[in-house]
Amino acid sequence: MATPKHLLFSTLILIFLATSTAQAAINKKGAKELKTMFEDILDYSPAAAGLPESSTLKLDGDVTVEQAGSYYAVTLPHISLVSTDGSRTDVGMVALNVLPTKKDGQWKMTMAIPTPITHYDADGKWDMTIAIEQQNFAGIWHKKFKNFTKLNARYKNVTINTADKSFHSLLPDTTILYDLKENDTGNWSGPVDFSVNNMQMTLDEGEKITIGKIKLQTTMTDYSFEEAVAYQEKIDALMESYGSGEGSESGSHIMGIYNLVSSSFGSVLDSFTIKMGIQDLLYTEHRRSGLLAEEFRIDNASMGFSMNGLRQDKSSLRTSLNYSGLSISPSPEDWDTTTPDHMNFDISINNLPFKELAELGRGALDSALTMPGMAQMAGLQALMMAPQILTKAQTNLTLNDTVFGTEDYDVQLNAILTADLSATLSAVGEARGEIYGLEKWITILNRQLDSLTSPENDTTAMAKYSDVLSKLKKIGKQEKDKKGRPVHVYNFKMDKQGQTLLNGSDIKTLLQPETMETPAK
Repeated sequence: MATPKHLLFSTLILIFLATSTAQAAINKKGAKELKTMFEDILDYSPAAAGLPESSTLKLDGDVTVEQAGSYYAVTLPHISLVSTDGSRTDVGMVALNVLPTKKDGQWKMTMAIPTPITHYDADGKWDMTIAIEQQNFAGIWHKKFKNFTKLNARYKNVTINTADKSFHSLLPDTTILYDLKENDTGNWSGPVDFSVNNMQMTLDEGEKITIGKIKLQTTMTDYSFEEAVAYQEKIDALMESYGSGEGSESGSHIMGIYNLVSSSFGSVLDSFTIKMGIQDLLYTEHRRSGLLAEEFRIDNASMGFSMNGLRQDKSSLRTSLNYSGLSISPSPEDWDTTTPDHMNFDISINNLPFKELAELGRGALDSALTMPGMAQMAGLQALMMAPQILTKAQTNLTLNDTVFGTEDYDVQLNAILTADLSATLSAVGEARGEIYGLEKWITILNRQLDSLTSPENDTTAMAKYSDVLSKLKKIGKQEKDKKGRPVHVYNFKMDKQGQTLLNGSDIKTLLQPETMETPAK
């Protein structure tokens, strides 16, 4: 049966094969060069798309290029992806139209993906089919940079079916959008988006999954195609030498990998943001016993990662994760009703001297490779230098509006921890926490604890959980939040002496176990 990796490769190669370069004039010379170019792409594309070593690209026929008035009509040979176990995926013959634009080296392209794409097992039996009802693929390809700067692709009613009926999927509306714009420095900025609307899946046990929307958003700033191409070429050369065993364990090879990775961030681009989100996810499990279906639902969920200022002296990293509208129906017997139905986690590292830290790491690695006996000392020296560099840059770790809870309670936390070499713990920090509905939270936990039939260790854990909340109730200052709701507030402060204060008092004293007075005899 086809694996997700094979399906991913098939998708990637179809997009990659749409790449083209040509001369402005539509003539025989241009057609010949175009034919050679596509032949080179077919030779190169398996490695570029991550084709596993157990698979090869089989081509049946030749690349044909015809002059068709103001454009070139290109047809690729019949393409199959063949695995060593004998299974294969038949892609078919991809057709493209390539025509020049007003800008030298940039070409408009359209592409038609063969449909259906069929996967056969090792015995040659049909295993899976991917069919596309409607498709539209148009973009602008940059000859020099070997990539699209503009792309608008849309696929309607894409279906995936397996022969054993263990999997069925319908993708009613899928879009891919590139909108990159060149700035005065010759670098490019803009979004690259991928989205699927109203996706439906059916599994062999009768489970159904529907997702209202899947969206992957990427934004790049000051992206250098030239550096990206050079970086890819270095990666290819490095992987080729590693695969052949040429110096794969040598110090120069290890240092080469470090330099390649550490230098790529600032050279290829200045900033990027990646965010993946889903809306209206519903998983339904139909029990064979005939009982009511179990439903798992999430209204919204997303995760993101970004790096900014990679070409600057100080950079920043940020990661986030959130969801809302989590529900399970009917609730399992052991379901904890205090499980948050919404959550937002947002953490960032700011003022990070990435270049300086990379140089520190480079020096330590070089010392370890050239003088193996001094490797431990070089590592310790780097660890001692790092806090100084972070302190000078005022590097900080920040928790931004982290929230979780249910309709009964809500917890919000903001915090900042700043590097400070003069501090006992090499950092100072402040945090503010707010809890709404703490009393009800404790009541629900105690009610669950009374009715719990789980093993003793689970009961003990929940009892400790309830005990901590009870202590927090006593410690917290009562105020109102931004919504005007009554909340318990907790102001934390970690000073240079390493002491952590909570609402002005030493936290060790506040959280130590309470002792009962011995009655007088």
